[in-house]
Amino acid sequence: DLRVTSTAATMEPRSDIVIFTVTEDTLAQYPYRFPLDRGMLADAIVRFNDAGVRAIGMDVLFDQPTEFAKDRRLAAAISASKAPVVVGWASAAEELTPDQIAYMKGYLPDAIHAPSNLVKDGGDGTVRWIYPGVETENGYRPAFAPALAAAAGADPGRQTETLFFRRGPDGSTAPFRVFPLHILKNLPKQWYAGKIVLIGADLPNEDRHRTPFSALLGNDAGSLPGVVIHAFAIA
Repeated sequence: DLRVTSTAATMEPRSDIVIFTVTEDTLAQYPYRFPLDRGMLADAIVRFNDAGVRAIGMDVLFDQPTEFAKDRRLAAAISASKAPVVVGWASAAEELTPDQIAYMKGYLPDAIHAPSNLVKDGGDGTVRWIYPGVETENGYRPAFAPALAAAAGADPGRQTETLFFRRGPDGSTAPFRVFPLHILKNLPKQWYAGKIVLIGADLPNEDRHRTPFSALLGNDAGSLPGVVIHAFAIA
C-alpha cells in the first residue's frame, strides 16, 4: 500500500465525474438525519436532468418509507429522468429484514438497483478491488460502480478488478470535483452538465472505509467515503 500510494500518479480532477456529498451541513437543514430527505433527492434529480447529465448514481439505500408525498415525488422524478439512475441495493446477506427487502423491491421501479458492496481485504479491511456484482434468483445484478459505468456507455465486465487509486493534483486523495449537495441549487449547470454525477454521504462516522492511502496518510485521511471509492471504481 505504501509503495502503490506514494508512487501513484497525480491527476487533475476528472472532467467527466462529479460528486455531490451529503454533509453535516446538508443534514442540518432538515428535521431528521436519516433516511435522507427524499424531497431533496427529487430536486437533485430534476436539476441534473435539466442540465443534461450523462448518468446519475445515488449511493443511498431506500429500504423504508419516509414522508408519503416526498417518497412519491422522488419516484416520479426518477421515472421522468432521461438520464439512467442507479441506486443502492442490498439483501438478506447484508442483514436486511424481510420488510426492508420487500420495500426495496417495490420502490423506485424505474431505477437500476445495484449492490453498493465494497470488496475489503479479510486481514485489514482495506478496499483494494472493485466489486463486480452478484448472481440473484433473477439473474446477474451488476454492482453500483459497474452498473453506473455501464449506464454511461462502458463495458465493465463481470470480473473482480484491482481498484487503482490516484491522488489529486495537490496530493489529496480525491481527484474529483466534490460539492455539498445542499449547494447544488446555487451551482452553474455547466459544472455538471453531460457528466456522471454521484450522490453519497461524507460524514465523520458514516460509510467511511480504509483504503491503501491509509499507509501513506494515516487512517483518518486514508479512509474515504464510499461514494468517493465508487467514483474511483467508475473512473
